Amino acid sequence: MTAVACGVDVTSIARIEQTWQNAGPDFVATVWSDSELNDAAGDPAMLAKRWAAKEATMKALGVGVDTLRPIDIVIRTTAVGAPILTLSNAAERIASERGVTAWSVSMSHEGDLAIAFVTALTQ
Repeated sequence: MTAVACGVDVTSIARIEQTWQNAGPDFVATVWSDSELNDAAGDPAMLAKRWAAKEATMKALGVGVDTLRPIDIVIRTTAVGAPILTLSNAAERIASERGVTAWSVSMSHEGDLAIAFVTALTQ
């Protein structure tokens, strides 16, 4: 595998928690999939890490945050907690056009900050 692009993002957990509480279910459904919400189990830090990973993915794809729908980028975790990134719709099309065949994702949080680093890979 060869790295072709990377993206990084950091976000405030408190900002994501406030958005979660104030925006309502319609907004939440445009950002996080049911599987992401299940994985996060309502933990604002887990949601913030996923938000940061979505933005980092957009950066790795070379597009602006307003270019793709966040729901088209899904961050799941394996049984041992490793993040897995999957794309759909326009995000998947752009990745394919750029030759991206796999992703490496790292997420973390400390205090009020969540960070994600995403690397786009080709074979």
